[in-house]
Amino acid sequence: IDAKVTFSANTHILLPEDTFSFFAFVEVLSLSFLVASLVFCIQVTTLSLLMADVIDTGNDQNPLGIPASVEWPVRASQLLALFIAVISQMDVACSANLLYNVCKSTDLNEGLTLTVGSGRTKWFGSLFSRFLEGSLGLTVTFILIMRADTVRDVLLNFTAVEFVSGVDNAVFYMAKLNCFGRKVKTDAENLVI
Repeated sequence: IDAKVTFSANTHILLPEDTFSFFAFVEVLSLSFLVASLVFCIQVTTLSLLMADVIDTGNDQNPLGIPASVEWPVRASQLLALFIAVISQMDVACSANLLYNVCKSTDLNEGLTLTVGSGRTKWFGSLFSRFLEGSLGLTVTFILIMRADTVRDVLLNFTAVEFVSGVDNAVFYMAKLNCFGRKVKTDAENLVI
């Protein structure tokens, strides 16, 4: 379920229910912002460490370690996993869609100042962090999947990155269940302006 942001009677922008939405609308010195920041740092750090671990800077010919020839079931599973990764990576698509909707709004300046704590910088910071995490997740997914030389490795690598990429959604759901306190739950339920 998406939260609706209303800039005027004619303009509605749907926000995804994930912790990146906290960046746009809660006070910087709040527990909700801290939770979102921690989730973002955990995701980006984990994905960056994965990428740093698999890239071989000493190998000029093949720094990603992608095997030249693998069995056809492995190649088929790689292509299928990459297709699923691209269509299921919602953070990149959501950030692009939100950016488009905000930029086409005639009430942008008014809309971004309707709530306490919101503003243009925080709104675009939310979009940027969502896009960065999603793009990094897709990049790491591509590298890990293409490095795999068995179908099992393809599936395990794909699942691992999808898990890391989904932490923001899981934590938001936990916030709605009151796992982080009443204030964070209220923020998660009241993203509607």
